[in-house]
Amino acid sequence: MKRILVVEDEAPIARIIRHNLERQGYEVTVAEDGEAALSAVAAGLPDLVILDLLLPQHDGWALAERLRRSEATASVPILMLSIIADRERGLAAGATEYMTKPFAVTDLVDRVRRLLA
Repeated sequence: MKRILVVEDEAPIARIIRHNLERQGYEVTVAEDGEAALSAVAAGLPDLVILDLLLPQHDGWALAERLRRSEATASVPILMLSIIADRERGLAAGATEYMTKPFAVTDLVDRVRRLLA
């Protein structure tokens, strides 16, 4: 079973993502901020990280850069989510894929499936 770490501080959005990905058979862990995300990664390497940009403590850009600098997570795909349409900066920070909010859940699930294929 593929493991996905969702880093999202907005609980309703995190619940929607978790619910829909679990229905597809993925194991999902949710972290509400950068520190919780780093702890979750240390507890078990995810196969994919879905990362919001606007987070408490570490913003998504800083967190993506930190994940890319670590040998353990350097090749883990990162799907960035944000209301900020700054795809170039997200990709430069280490995102594999970038989606703006609001998004269709079916599009998110399709992108996750492609990234984990």
